[in-house]
Amino acid sequence: MNTNFEKEAIEDLKRRKENFRKFTRSLSATEKIQQLELLQMHYYELLKAREKNGGRPIPEKWRKWQKARFENS
Repeated sequence: MNTNFEKEAIEDLKRRKENFRKFTRSLSATEKIQQLELLQMHYYELLKAREKNGGRPIPEKWRKWQKARFENS
């Protein structure tokens, strides 16, 4: 059974998802790639925080991604 709060949260998520889709449609290819890079960095930070707080370890593919980011620097 969904409560009113859950319904509002789902509707809010749907609105934010559609707003982000509209935003990304207006971007150039370069800007879309930059947005993807930002999302990847944020996700990796979440994975690090999860691991630090005793959660699951960072998956190997994300460790490789992080390492590859700084190999050519």
